[in-house]
Amino acid sequence: MSDFFPFYSSIPEKDGRRLYHTHPRCRIAQRISMAYRVAGTGDERQQCPFCYLFGQFEMNKDFRGPLPPGSSRGAPRGQETGATSASQS
Repeated sequence: MSDFFPFYSSIPEKDGRRLYHTHPRCRIAQRISMAYRVAGTGDERQQCPFCYLFGQFEMNKDFRGPLPPGSSRGAPRGQETGATSASQS
């Protein structure tokens, strides 16, 4: 069996929400057995909020591009940056 996305569960959700899943890293989607996955988004279903956030993170990551050398660590511990340090002066 292969993973396919988007999909929804053939078993109704306990809380009555009708969701479909689009992201393989979503913990909720990972817990749904392959036997209960139905390909597609289904009628009148909403996207899982966690799948949506994963998609947004990936999209923003693609827009940012690579970080300049030496900037991946951020500010050293205990050192304030930006507006916070300026407002205390």
